[in-house]
Amino acid sequence: YANRSFAQLKSESYGLAIADADMSLEIDPKYIKAYYRRASGNFALGKYKLALKDFKTVCKMVPKDKQARAKYKECDKAVKEAAFAAAIVSEETAPFS
Repeated sequence: YANRSFAQLKSESYGLAIADADMSLEIDPKYIKAYYRRASGNFALGKYKLALKDFKTVCKMVPKDKQARAKYKECDKAVKEAAFAAAIVSEETAPFS
């Protein structure tokens, strides 16, 4: 499942990549690459909070992985930007009363 998840990511079939990563994690919950691939799929689909959770798990399991740290930071930035954008929209649509 893990290798197929990677292939699905490369072909931009992100939902299938996430499903395969989930199956891989059911078999081996400590398989780091499955967390990374599921996070990458979620990030590509704009599910930043789910991706952030998995990138954080990868960083905890392999603290010296520079690529994982970079992806974590990128994802954290996207989560903050999405929250900011949501706050702006709600302020713009609020009544002036």
